[in-house]
Amino acid sequence: MHLNKLKRILAYSYVPHMLCDYCESSGHDVHTCSYHDYIDGTCASVEKRINEMTNQMVETIKQRIAECSHCFSHSMEDIHL
Repeated sequence: MHLNKLKRILAYSYVPHMLCDYCESSGHDVHTCSYHDYIDGTCASVEKRINEMTNQMVETIKQRIAECSHCFSHSMEDIHL
């Protein structure tokens, strides 16, 4: 009798579906998603571009600091007078 009751409970219990991280479908997982390669490739491309832009900004900032370093040294000398 307890076994039949357990079977009925399990038959009506709700089990949430796992959704694909790429397209939020419950019909497949991330490894079989048709968007998997496209999205991963796009993300890699965007990440590469962000890294390139960051490196360019850092180099520009270094160059401008070097160009203006004499301004900082004069300002500090003026303060200590």
